[in-house]
Amino acid sequence: LLETPAHEHVAYIEGQRVSFLIDDPDEVGILQAKYGMLRSQALTPEDTMGLLEHLAGET
Repeated sequence: LLETPAHEHVAYIEGQRVSFLIDDPDEVGILQAKYGMLRSQALTPEDTMGLLEHLAGET
């Protein structure tokens, strides 16, 4: 998700052998909402380390 110097919002999606630049405001809004959901559910860096250590059997 990007904001241009003119304060327009766009989304850039990249995959294997393909990439897209999305400038449709409705589509960008959907992607912003999904990204916001992911961010709100993500673990903190410390919690992530704890989980990885637990899964590796180090705790």
